[in-house]
Amino acid sequence: MTSDDCLHTPDAIAAGILLFGAKVCADCGRELPACTDYYTRRSTAGDLKTICKSCRAARARARYAADPDLRRRKSKAAVAWQKKKREEVRV
Repeated sequence: MTSDDCLHTPDAIAAGILLFGAKVCADCGRELPACTDYYTRRSTAGDLKTICKSCRAARARARYAADPDLRRRKSKAAVAWQKKKREEVRV
């Protein structure tokens, strides 16, 4: 059993719901503890994403599996952004 499995046992879910309240995932439809199973949005304080962490991870795995070149392109873009910011700081 992985640590992620431990978080989704019926007892763990019930305890999390009692502590934090529940939220229904827009993707899988499961009712999960709000603060432990959802990422927060940076744009608004206290707001949570609509899709749970495990569904977001599954989407990311599928996206990278469908496009093997995606990781290289994202890495190249990140390096270019860092170089640009480094030059802006020097000025």
